[in-house]
This record gives sequence, C-alpha cells and structure tokens, in this order.
Amino acid sequence: MDPGVSAKSMKRKGLKEMLSEIKDFDMILFTKLDRLSRNVLDANNMNKIFLDNKAYMRAVDEDDIDTSTADGMFMFNLKVSLAQREIEKTSERIKAVFQHKREKGQAVVGRKIFGYDIINKYYVINEIEQKRIIDLYEYVVKVGGDTQLIYTYFEENFKEYKTHQSLRDMLRNKNYIGVFTTWETGEELYNYIPALMSDELFIQVQNINRKRSRKPKNYTNPPVTLFDGILYCNSCKSKYSRCITTEKSGKYRVSYACWKAHWTRYNKCPECINRRSIVETKIERQLLDMLCGEIQNHLSNLKSIEGETIPKDTNKIKSKISSLESKLDKLKDLYVDDLIDKETYKRDYNKYNEELLRLKPLKYQTVKKVKKDYSLLTEIIKTDFCNILYPMFTKEEKRRFWISTLDKIYMENGLVVSLKFL
Repeated sequence: MDPGVSAKSMKRKGLKEMLSEIKDFDMILFTKLDRLSRNVLDANNMNKIFLDNKAYMRAVDEDDIDTSTADGMFMFNLKVSLAQREIEKTSERIKAVFQHKREKGQAVVGRKIFGYDIINKYYVINEIEQKRIIDLYEYVVKVGGDTQLIYTYFEENFKEYKTHQSLRDMLRNKNYIGVFTTWETGEELYNYIPALMSDELFIQVQNINRKRSRKPKNYTNPPVTLFDGILYCNSCKSKYSRCITTEKSGKYRVSYACWKAHWTRYNKCPECINRRSIVETKIERQLLDMLCGEIQNHLSNLKSIEGETIPKDTNKIKSKISSLESKLDKLKDLYVDDLIDKETYKRDYNKYNEELLRLKPLKYQTVKKVKKDYSLLTEIIKTDFCNILYPMFTKEEKRRFWISTLDKIYMENGLVVSLKFL
C-alpha cells in the first residue's frame, strides 16, 4: 500500500518493499493497472523483474490483465500506454491553463508570497509586509552583510519565519523587483507581478550576499575583516582565503592568500603559483593610493546606455531549438525504419519536446537593464576622500564602503593588479 502517492513514479515505499521480496511471490495482485504504474518504461521494467523471478501480475478489477497469458500480456502493454497517455495529456492541459492565466497576469496557485496578497486572482502588494521587507534590505546594507546581526534582526522582526533558509530565500527573491520565476520551467516573466522595491536596492543586497563576511571560529568577538569575499587571485581567479592570528599584544592580525596556493603548501598539490600572502593593512594602503585614478578610468570607459530594455542573447537559445528540432526529425526516422521500439521513441520524444516547449518562449525575451548610480564614485573624485573622510570611518564603515564600491579586487604577488567596480 502507498496511500496518497502517485503511480507515475516508482519512488514508493510499499512498492519498493514488495520488489525487494519478489523471490517469495508467485503472483502480484492489484486492483487496477493504473494503481500499479502509469509509466510504460516502469511497468515493463517491473514486469521483467516479475518474470525473471517466475511471478505474474493480475488485476482484481480488470479480468483482461493477466501476464501469465499472451492476451493478458497484450492488454497489459496496451492499458499501460493508455494510462501514461492520459497522465501526459492531463499534464499538458494543466500547463496550458497555467500559461493562459499567466498571459493574463493571473496567479496560478494560491500560495502566499510574503509581501503580496492575491485579490481577484491577481498579485497585489501588501503595504505592511512591503515595508518590513524594505526595512530588512536596508538593514542588510547598513550592517554591510554581517551575518550574525542580519539573522538576529530577522528573528526579531520575522517571527513567523525561523530558519536561515527562509532568510536566504527572502534576500534573493526576484519577485520583489517584478521578476517572477515559474516553478515548472524556471522561465522568468516580466510585468507579471508588481515590484515592491527598487532594482538598485535589490542588486545592492545581492552584491552584499556574495561578499558576506564569515564568522571565524574560536573568537567570541571576531575582528571586522575589510576585504573578505572580494579578493581574487589574478593567476587562477579563485577567491582569497582569510587568516586571523593573535599577536603578543593581543591585537588581531588579518592576512589573505589564494586558497589554492595555500592548499598546495600543505598538500603538495600544485594548483596555483601565486603563494604570497599579504596583510590587510598593506592592501588598504595600496587601494587608497590607486582609488581615484582607477575611478576616473572606470567612469571614462563606461559606454553602456542606461535605463533601456535590451534584447537577451538569444543566439544560444535559437541554436539549441534548432538542435532539438533536428533530433526530433532523426528520432522519427529511426522509429519509422524500425531501429528503435515504441517505448524508446515516446520517452525520447517527450524529453526533447518538453525542452523545446520550454525554450521557445525565451526566443524573443528581453531583459530589463538596470540604471546604475555612479554618484558615489563621482563624489570620491571631487572630495579629498582618501585623506580626510576615509580615516574617520570605523572598521564596519570601511568594510561597507569597500563592498558597496568594488565587486572584485585581483591580487598577485602581494600587489593589487586590477579592480572591478560594481
């Protein structure tokens, strides 16, 4: 017995137990064939297991299903195919209904998305929850991605959610900028769900998520590390690892090195030749010396047109669609020439056709280009930022400045080689 579990899959506890004891049985009884399986391949695999162990199948409520006879075997294959066809047709109808509803902008399921209500089948912003979400995002920016502080804030202000996974999901939810991802194919839909925050705030938090500072072990009050998460090796492009040591004076000393080179030293596994580590204070001095010049070069090289809707790179998608259509034609020829059986044909046809249906809507999709704000970089150049303002920052403020300005810092042999701005 597998109560409440679909017969379209073999991942069923009762079925697995029965198959594990098949050597003890002479006959397998079930009420109707679609209660045993709705998949041609699975049903035939089970039948082979039964026949190899000299066991047969019989349906209690269907007299014509009996694999001990030739007619019974024929009816078995026929009805399994019909059951699979019915479940696939049902799936197609459901997907068509969902697609129709989405084209009209209607919600296809009643599942609650935090920040939204469903009113008359449409997603509507819940203003109270919207404020809570925006406050959370702004707090993440304020504390510079400090994991412990963010989770403490989340526990206090979102008591209906209690897990780290809930926090991660909320901080990565594209619905909040009006991009809805379908659960069936992963397709991104625009202008389907209203945006409840600005693109700039969302992207700022995503950048911080990638650079969150890890809490070091064995430290009750760990030091703030300025560049954890944004240092990269210029040789192998891997992230730098962080090392914290305590000096005799009791002060912390923070240094960084390429983790692949660091791994090489202790495991004799040469993966990177860039073995030199560097102290955090030296990186900071180098960055301050080169910052203004790098910002000027960065701003002068900007050629992007802001605020437009640009076409998605569809060349790969079109190539994939063409390849799938070619595979379907070849598959048909193989079946017509009797080089493959019907089950193999149906299985491969469904696989290729499903992928084709997923890709076709993406053929002419466009992606909204986010307008970037370069006012901070411009302000740094205008003022004597590095000599006057920066030295007045606390450690936390310094880290927030670096991760909100730079995306990646490439290092080699103890020197800053290049910078990648956000």
